Parts: sequence; C-alpha cells; structure tokens
Amino acid sequence: QAYFYGRAVPQIDLLLPLNSLIRKYRSQYDLGDISPGLWNASKVGSRTFGVPMNFNTQIVFYRKDIFDELGLKPPTTFAEYVSTLETLKKAGKTKYPSAIAFKDTSLSAEFHNNLMAFGGKWFDGSNKPIFNSAAGLKAAQALQTWVQYMPPSVLSYSNDDVMVALQQGDIAISKIWLTRATNMEDASVSKVVGKIEFAPAFSATTKGPVASTVSGDYFVIPAGNKGARADLAFRAIMEAAERPNQLKAAQLGMVSRVSVAGNTDLIKKNRAWPAAIENSKRAGDLQPKVSYFGIANTIVSKKLAQAISEKGDLQKALDEAASDVEKELKAQGVIK
Repeated sequence: QAYFYGRAVPQIDLLLPLNSLIRKYRSQYDLGDISPGLWNASKVGSRTFGVPMNFNTQIVFYRKDIFDELGLKPPTTFAEYVSTLETLKKAGKTKYPSAIAFKDTSLSAEFHNNLMAFGGKWFDGSNKPIFNSAAGLKAAQALQTWVQYMPPSVLSYSNDDVMVALQQGDIAISKIWLTRATNMEDASVSKVVGKIEFAPAFSATTKGPVASTVSGDYFVIPAGNKGARADLAFRAIMEAAERPNQLKAAQLGMVSRVSVAGNTDLIKKNRAWPAAIENSKRAGDLQPKVSYFGIANTIVSKKLAQAISEKGDLQKALDEAASDVEKELKAQGVIK
C-alpha cells in the first residue's frame, strides 16, 4: 500500500505507473465508479500510481436544529459561509458561530484548500514559490475573515479541539474530517446527538472545486513487475476493489466506490457519507508531492498565523514567506 496525503512521495520511480492497466480494465471493473478526485490523489504529474480503496475528506458539520430555526441552509460558497456566520453571530445560539483546525501546519493546509479553490498554485514549473499570487491573497483573506467568527484561541485549535467544540454545542458549523462524524453520536461525550447534519465543503465559486481534498489508502505495484506479472498483480488488486469486497469493507469505514458508499442501508448508519461522496467529485488537488513542500508548509503556517492574529498585512506576510521559502530552496539546491 502507499499513502498519498500531499506529502513527498519518496522514490516514486520504485512504483509502477498504472495508466495503461487502468485504461485496459476500466470497463471490465467499472473503474469509473471511483471518483476522479481519488484517482487524482495518486497522480504524480500525468502518471497514476495507486488504486484507491478508501478515503477521508473535510466536510461541513452543522447544527440542523439551529439552522432550521434560523431558516439557514448549509453554505455552498465562501460568500454564503460568511453570510451564515454573520447570521449565527447575531442569533447567539452558540458561544461562537464556527471553528476550524488552524493549529500549526493545519493553517497551511486550510490555506492550501483555499488556494486550490481560487485556482492558485504553490510553485511554478521551475520550483519557484508563487503562492503569494492574487489567488494566494484571496485564500489568506478568506481565512482572516473566518477567524473573526471563531474562538479567540482558534489558531491553536487542533481537530480534536474542533470536534469537542461541536460535541459540547459551543459552535454551530465547522469544516472537519469525515472520520469525526461518528463522534457526534456518542452520547457519553456528545451533547448534540441527533442534531448534527452534514454537507459537502463550500467552494470559492459555484462551479469551482470545494475547499477540501480527498486522500486515503491505495494499492500500488512495485516497478519491477512488468508484462504478465504486472497484469496479474493489477487484477488481484481489482478483486479487493470489487463491489462485494468493498461492501464488506464499508462496514468499517468509507470506501472508494461511489455505488457502495452510496448504498441506502449504509447511509442510514453513516449519514455523513453522501457529503463525502460529493467532495470526492469536486475536491481540490492535494498539497504538492515534492520533497521540499515541508519547507513551504512550515514557513507559510508561521507567517500567516502571525499576520492573522495581529490583523497584519497578508500580502506582506505571503511575500515574506515566498522569499524565505525561495532562499531555503536555493540553499538546498532545489532551485538556482
């Protein structure tokens, strides 16, 4: 198995590109039943290296009882999200309208989500940082706006903190990982059992990608397998990805096949799954799969956290971050 979480994919040449095998068996194994977003997550350039088995994604959790009372619908765009936050703030039904995990590099991850939603990029073709673009500024401005409706310490919130805030009824809406959904129904720790509903993540524009990624576990084939051996290995993987086997796997968590994850009986037990399925169809690209991304990830998180907390100049913060990243990449010989 291999993991494609937007981090570096070490020694990628040790893996076999699966493009030709996917084309060959696409119809026989109905590989179109797996969302494009999941296939894209295992791509490096134009080469696809993994077959998706399951996935996780950030979706919207919201208090349906409060939304119904106020006549609100789950937001589908950034503008709708801010409008919803303003309504929730005025209504005062919870301590704070919202919270999202912004602690450490989680802030950079949310910046990435927004950057993709606005059509931006981290680096150009020569590996030079370009995240301080107009799209990058819009991405950062959105974060700065959202923070105004969140707890004062939200920049130190982990996903656990956000989950607890939802469970305790302190917030009315969040964008958080699908795997946190079952915790909302745990009566031993949750005060909102039966009150949380789910929706796909919102997007910058109505037709653009949602501000969320999809990633999970993938089966891969070592590059040493060629011809008949590679073909046999791929067909063995396909057995694991077949509907009957994915239906069994779905008893334990979210699976990659839309037809299985959308099973009516499964959705009764996993009400968050339809939102996750929609995310998988419109998800943004993962963070760059390059060995040096960690440098940008850390620097951007620190610069943005400081600028947002101090209500500082976001463009200046991004420019400084890009300059610092470029200097470090030059020092390491990544760029000249």
